Amino acid sequence: MSTIATANKHALSNYRAGSIGETLALFFPLLLSVFSGSIMHFCDRLFISHYSLSSLKALTAANYYILFFQFIVARIVTTSRVCIGRSYGEKNFGKLGPYCWQMIWFSILSMGITLPVGFGLIPMLFQNTDIALEGSAYFKILLFGNFLFPLGTALSSYFIGLGKTRVVALTTFAAQLVNIGLNYLLIFGALPIVPSLGIKGAAFGTVFAQALLCLALLFLFLNGNASHNVRKLLINWPLLKEVLFLGIPRVIGTCAILICWNLVVLLITRLEGDYLLVLSIGSSVWLTYSPLTTTLQQVITSQVSFYRGQKAYATIWRSIRSSLYLLITLFVLFGLGILLFLDPFLSLFIHEPLSHESLRYVKLSFIWLWVYFLMQGLNQLHLGLTLGLEQTWFSLKVTLITIYPTGYLPFYLGFTLYHLGPDKLYLLCSISIIVVAPILFLRGKKVIEKLKNEDNSLRNLQPA
Repeated sequence: MSTIATANKHALSNYRAGSIGETLALFFPLLLSVFSGSIMHFCDRLFISHYSLSSLKALTAANYYILFFQFIVARIVTTSRVCIGRSYGEKNFGKLGPYCWQMIWFSILSMGITLPVGFGLIPMLFQNTDIALEGSAYFKILLFGNFLFPLGTALSSYFIGLGKTRVVALTTFAAQLVNIGLNYLLIFGALPIVPSLGIKGAAFGTVFAQALLCLALLFLFLNGNASHNVRKLLINWPLLKEVLFLGIPRVIGTCAILICWNLVVLLITRLEGDYLLVLSIGSSVWLTYSPLTTTLQQVITSQVSFYRGQKAYATIWRSIRSSLYLLITLFVLFGLGILLFLDPFLSLFIHEPLSHESLRYVKLSFIWLWVYFLMQGLNQLHLGLTLGLEQTWFSLKVTLITIYPTGYLPFYLGFTLYHLGPDKLYLLCSISIIVVAPILFLRGKKVIEKLKNEDNSLRNLQPA
């Protein structure tokens, strides 16, 4: 049987449902979108590392803090992708545009909370640290532009839910090219026209490029399919409540995870030795490869929600198997990349003499970073499954029970009590995934069986 399916407008791709072909058709455009964002962050850190190593440390820590505010809003916004995908699978086209509009308004109005809370936390996050001046400046600029990031996610979710990943890929890629050029110009300057702004330049360039992305996606959205009610821009309370009901658990869970991780970052910034150096370099590398696992989650979420709407439960498992094969392939390729190109890659970031011990810690940390890639990929697959099945409240329960015993305590005990070396940082990152991923998988399996049995019962009740 050919992998290419009969042309069908009401499908996620032209390939067989749930096949590797469909997974790749959705994966690569989304990867370009997500990867371009990570490349932008990578270039930021590369430029800043040439500007100043102390600025790189400030950007690394401040970026983790600002992600807290971006993610708590984006977690609700991305839930609309599930509702859009399900409605698209059910052929309920009139709800697609209004779902997106609810999240557009939500993103804009979120500034009423994120600005005052963010400014109130600045003293706690940066006071009495070596990065106080530069870190707080970067944080403030990104905080003012915070609403643009969930806004871009809201508009992207509409196209992703329909399987139109190329639209998102091309617009995002173009915006990130602008971002990279602006960041270089604003960080280093072009005297006498443009002064060197350092870490502030990186922040300004990022905000401006994100604004361009939002404008481009909004234009395409408003000129899209009229049957989707893309110009029905009023707040629809039932639809808004539906998305919020699914999204609020993700916000709470994300808050718990990010608070936990920020506590880990605070712990690391106060440790003597090479801990922050390993985190800075390792996280810069992770920005290059994390799009692979993030994209897998987006693909699985779109497939699960769409095929749930179609009641094609066997196709859900076929989709997961296809993504698992892809993950294993990427894991092997990542390992080969570390084996063959580690030294040239490190030379991009290390421009100051390091002791033999510091360099050894950095290199050893990449072994555990490689293992963490596989663990995070499995975690993203299971998160995509539970999100696509709208099991966000169950996922929240698991997060609240496990996050601090498995997400913070290992770092505290490992670094302060047992004095593990900095190279073990990403080993400790994997512990929570080992605990949580099997729980999410079993939950997803149970829900699919329940939905399948309910549909079979309804069909049996219908007259012949």
